[in-house]
Amino acid sequence: MGQPADSNGSSTKYTNVWVIAVPFYSHLCRASELAESLAKHGLTVTLLGAKHDVQRFISSRSRTVSSWKRQALDLQLQPLGSPELAAVTGGDGRSGAFAPTVRAYMQILEETLKNNDDMERISMPTFVIAETVLFGLMELFAAAHLDVPVCCFLTFSPSFMASIIHISEVQSLGVMKPPVFPLDKQTQEKHISLPGYRSMRLADVSGAMFKTHPQHALAEMSTQLVRNSEHVILHGFKELETRGCHELENLLKSHAAASNNRKVPQVWPIGPLFPLDPLGPETEELRRAEDENLKVCLQFLDSQAPSSVVYVAFGVEIGLSQEQILELVYGLERSKQPFLCVLHSPEKSVSSGVQDPLSIIPSDCRERTGSRSLFVEWAPQREILSHPSTGAFMSHCGYGSVLEASSFGVPILAWPWQYDQFMDCRLVVDELQTGVEVCPGLVARKLVHSEYVTKAIDTLFRSTIGFVVRENALKMKERAIQSVSENGSSTRNMQALVKIIKAAS
Repeated sequence: MGQPADSNGSSTKYTNVWVIAVPFYSHLCRASELAESLAKHGLTVTLLGAKHDVQRFISSRSRTVSSWKRQALDLQLQPLGSPELAAVTGGDGRSGAFAPTVRAYMQILEETLKNNDDMERISMPTFVIAETVLFGLMELFAAAHLDVPVCCFLTFSPSFMASIIHISEVQSLGVMKPPVFPLDKQTQEKHISLPGYRSMRLADVSGAMFKTHPQHALAEMSTQLVRNSEHVILHGFKELETRGCHELENLLKSHAAASNNRKVPQVWPIGPLFPLDPLGPETEELRRAEDENLKVCLQFLDSQAPSSVVYVAFGVEIGLSQEQILELVYGLERSKQPFLCVLHSPEKSVSSGVQDPLSIIPSDCRERTGSRSLFVEWAPQREILSHPSTGAFMSHCGYGSVLEASSFGVPILAWPWQYDQFMDCRLVVDELQTGVEVCPGLVARKLVHSEYVTKAIDTLFRSTIGFVVRENALKMKERAIQSVSENGSSTRNMQALVKIIKAAS
């Protein structure tokens, strides 16, 4: 493998940055953006992911892989394990077996590091970047006698991570004892103040902090990688969460001081890592693409008024029940707004025999909404969010979706479901004020009736509150663009990080 060149064209030391993704497809996609950005700075990068995720990535994102080749990036995809790993969760985490899948994946990583043939094939790393939930990674590399820096890539909100670290520390001091069960009456009534947030219900705190949650132990251990890393790389940009970044830095400083003055981890917000003009130079190519869903979505958006369409999508891990699908579509219908709704297979499809989520939608509803509605099972999210006709994003508040909506200036209709999403909802609604809550006081996975859907849309499009929210969303878009400009905060951070990685070689 040849030595990369720096920006002046001269030869640099050999580097091989391993970017290790969590074994879920959406995580591999985010890790691929980091890997591509590093490769564009002249680094040799190996992107490691679960085999089933890598196979899906190659087939569904062929344009991305082709682009890497056209740009002559020194970027390799390396599959780990066997496709059977996907059987634990179905490949998308919907079964709730996140923690067992991560543990199985860590065992695969350990076996890979011990196998000389595997290491010859992949090539030794000079720098390792991994997602925070891959706990114990430093110990694995140490056991394999690989003395390389291991740093973490934080795909959660920095406010969320600061809060998890804070809660872990106060629990260890006996100051706070989490309720045994997340839906105790206490969690609905008691409020708590956390780093980066205003006061929130205890019920809104990530379920992983509750003892009965299957991810409780994983959350506790994942904070260790953040605390012990020399560098913490953020998926977002500093201007999105200025206070959250500050709170995380302060907590890491405190932890370092309490740990015999160990080196304080540096925090690097380097996002957004995705292009902010996905409908720019490649617009015509996208419209001619073979993917029929993509063409249908763009054609529908082209036919609607500017900033009018409600885009509805809840991420790959969430399948609504049939009852919830009906409440959602009737709420959308009564709002009178155009909408593009993405529906995955319903939760009860096995017992009900329903395989096609679109078949649940009543024909009379389709007739009444007519040309102002489009239902699909998949949609190109960034192309939709950047389209001038998109006026709102009804979202589960996964941090990736929050980051995308913020970067494209689209206000959020916040409808959290699980994990960190309730805390991200509070970030969007209370801190950033770039969103409207669909159902205030919502309990996880509780049925949301259609009138809440309609009311939230009305608030966003036809009220003073909605006007302010939409203005704030557009201001956040300007901040995102500025952050990746020539002298923007994320640009400067990325350049500094690349220098550190090259020096480590």
